[in-house]
Amino acid sequence: MPTITLSKKALLAACTKKRTDDELKDRIAFLGTDLESIEKDNINVEIFPNRPDLLSQQGFNRAFASFVKDTKSVKKYTVKKMRKNGYVTVEKAVNKVRPFTACAIATGLKLSDARIKEIVQIQEKLHVTYGRNRKRCAIGIYPLEHITLPITYTAKKPSAINFEPLEGRKVMSGSQILSQHPAGRDYGHLLENESVYPLFIDAAGEVL
Repeated sequence: MPTITLSKKALLAACTKKRTDDELKDRIAFLGTDLESIEKDNINVEIFPNRPDLLSQQGFNRAFASFVKDTKSVKKYTVKKMRKNGYVTVEKAVNKVRPFTACAIATGLKLSDARIKEIVQIQEKLHVTYGRNRKRCAIGIYPLEHITLPITYTAKKPSAINFEPLEGRKVMSGSQILSQHPAGRDYGHLLENESVYPLFIDAAGEVL
């Protein structure tokens, strides 16, 4: 079961009443989680598989505030169809490697270093749990301002794929990324013996 680290300050901000560490320990234990520790601003909690909604700071905040009947108004999110050029084309080339994708554009976000860390945390926890270490699914998050829509989800031979990977220092081919880049080495076995690798390409020909 995954263990996540939450911000006590953020959790308390989701409530209307102040609560001591002892109160938090008592209530969190009744939320269907295994509280490991509260150290300064860090709350370390083990999340059971049937509660993926608790894997993020925001999801945990909502559940906790609702459980203790101390919730502020729940924010509503509007889901719309993508704008005319905001679509993704899935090519037949991916059929035999990783044939499915689901994409969305999130707007109106105010991202800070702390918020980005929260997003990355739930992304990685979902990779480990429901994604089975990225075997069943993998999540990618991209800055829309650097993308030219529309996007194509396709597959190419490793030698035909060239880009600078995240936290990389140079442009690398698909084969080099899987053999030399840390993340590539960790998950390269998922494409072992595959003749093509899946990737997203925007309208300007840039690899996401």
